[in-house]
Amino acid sequence: MKFGSAILCALLALAPVGGQVVINEIHYNSEPNTSAEEFVELFNAGPDEVDVSGWFFQQGINFTIPPNTKIASGAFLVISEDPATLLANFGVTALGPYSGALSGDGETVELRSADGQTVDEVNYGVGFPWPVGASGSGSSMELINPGLDNDLGAAWRSSRQSGLSEATIIAESADGWRWRKGETEASNPIKDWTGEDFVEDGTWTTQTMPIGYGKVGSQVFTPAISGMQGQFTSVFFRRNFTVAAGEVPQKLLLRYLLDDGMVVFLNGTEVFRSSNLPGGDLTISDRANSSGDENNWIEEELIGTAAYLHEGENTLAIHGFNNSSGSSDFGLNFELIRPGPDLEAPPIPSPGAQNTVYSVTAPPAIRQVDHSPKQPMAGETTVITAKV
Repeated sequence: MKFGSAILCALLALAPVGGQVVINEIHYNSEPNTSAEEFVELFNAGPDEVDVSGWFFQQGINFTIPPNTKIASGAFLVISEDPATLLANFGVTALGPYSGALSGDGETVELRSADGQTVDEVNYGVGFPWPVGASGSGSSMELINPGLDNDLGAAWRSSRQSGLSEATIIAESADGWRWRKGETEASNPIKDWTGEDFVEDGTWTTQTMPIGYGKVGSQVFTPAISGMQGQFTSVFFRRNFTVAAGEVPQKLLLRYLLDDGMVVFLNGTEVFRSSNLPGGDLTISDRANSSGDENNWIEEELIGTAAYLHEGENTLAIHGFNNSSGSSDFGLNFELIRPGPDLEAPPIPSPGAQNTVYSVTAPPAIRQVDHSPKQPMAGETTVITAKV
């Protein structure tokens, strides 16, 4: 049929983002379904921090957010059926446990403020147009963009493996490292030096890796640490690095050549400890209980790193230890890598991190398309309406 003219009336239904906390990810059917890893993720899409103390879920699950809980702008809050399982599987710290359960047949999940006002509501389904991959395949359902109407199936997709390509964050033998002799503690309290806000004093030296003394594999120290043998058994290292917007990794690969032991921190959180070190908070009087493998590079994968990294500047801190004060050598060379996606691995959720399906230019969801008159005549003006 040929229309003389057509008028498209678009009724925009994008949710306002100013100061808005939205339901951003729902994992309602895990794989296997006996794993207690279901969760709901909130995202603060507004420009300001939001105090969510006393907010509660009215439908779907039952949980009241505890006092003094705030979500920074651009940050996430995860509420889990079993926080211990989520921490073990994804390295993410979550609130919970909640009571009730997320239905595998679809249901309404409603978030209310402390005074009972509806903040956000998602009435999700398990079939088209809702993402079918979220129903038992290992995926969660993720919101494409927080500005979309999240009560529409077309605004969601099944999560997938992170699409970030492999990248070297800190290269082997990189410059810009700061280090300090372990003659005294680096800070008081003793772990403050591992954090982002720590201010280094004049006892810290800037140097290119590798850093150490003596013979450690084929490493060349320029210059070598002086006065360590017979005097002290540990060295403090720090280096800042930048994570680009939208590229907070879920995994990292530590690659290092070490003699003898070390503890690694990211933004003040311990993420790795070599097996030849004792547990607990270590001091400058501690030492490794055996020699390191100084002739071979070793790789360690960190899972769930989005829980303690963020966009912008981050801090890597390492406390290195010798196995005796009289040791003839000590040294470290280090590389930090963001691994690429495992294309053969099953899809996974992304709790506490940017959604794997996130898109800045998300397409609008067009629905409720209609036209009037229903059977226009040739040359007759026709009005087409749609909700976008």
